[in-house]
Amino acid sequence: MTTASRSESGPVERSEPTAAQLAVLRQIHATATQAARMLDDSRHWWDTAGDLPPQSWFTAFTTIGEQGRDLEALAHAAGIPAPWIAHVRRTGERGIGWHPPRHWPDSATIDRAALIGALTSSAWQLRELAVAYAVYRDHPGHDPAVAARAREALTVTRERVSGLITVAGLTVAERERVWPTGDTTWAYTTADRLDTGDLDARAARCRAASVIDPGERRQLRLLDELDLPGNGPDPLPHPAQLVATALTALRSLRKPAEHLAKPPHTRPGPPHRCGHRHRPARDFRPRRLPTRGRTRTAVTRRHRPRGRDRSLTGLDSGAETTPAQHIP
Repeated sequence: MTTASRSESGPVERSEPTAAQLAVLRQIHATATQAARMLDDSRHWWDTAGDLPPQSWFTAFTTIGEQGRDLEALAHAAGIPAPWIAHVRRTGERGIGWHPPRHWPDSATIDRAALIGALTSSAWQLRELAVAYAVYRDHPGHDPAVAARAREALTVTRERVSGLITVAGLTVAERERVWPTGDTTWAYTTADRLDTGDLDARAARCRAASVIDPGERRQLRLLDELDLPGNGPDPLPHPAQLVATALTALRSLRKPAEHLAKPPHTRPGPPHRCGHRHRPARDFRPRRLPTRGRTRTAVTRRHRPRGRDRSLTGLDSGAETTPAQHIP
């Protein structure tokens, strides 16, 4: 891909599509070609049999038309310029074979700021869904069926948005605007807002966040069928990582002192009247004990931290141990 100009926002003029965009445009051309051939077959049916095609033809032709519209909607959502979409559709309808033009028409311009804004909005919907699921799933009385629908919605939304980012050919800086690397602030702010109400209220929020438009499901199916070429690492975290981040934020907000507090020997003493702080009156650090009469293993096992002290050794039960391939 080459670009005549590039900016972080506003219109960007592009001279040719990326490899992923070319795959989408080629499929639009193939669908238009297939629809044109079906129309020719229907005329032949009338000329030879003097009757309309069978019902199966109308069903197949309707399916092809819907697929073409879904492909074009996918192309628009991924920032492919409209003149390129119209060009490949027209060539397919005329029965012209697939030959990418040396010079794509109209020196097409796409509003990059609007594209990134739409992808960012979809990414925020994914964050909202992850936290709504975590808040509901963490309740002991949750309905497994509601949780299962939310997990499916997480996977569908994440895969669709990742596919759109790949087709759009975002730069590293643009991807950072859609999903900043390493940022978990969203989990804390959203968990603080959604961790309210009884079980019914949490279930209602989870159901509302899990609703997926049928067109979005069709877009994901088309993205899977296209087998798009890779464009670097995954644009978005795996759903299991999103849920683990949301659960960590949720439990941190509920019990902030459990695993965020410093060990006792590092905490300063209470302030003195003059403003200075006393040092701790007692050192709580574990001391080395004599090993006479015992093996080192026995001593270590006997003096292993227990209870709340386990959080100081990284053994807190709230740690993220969820496998990357499984949504808890």
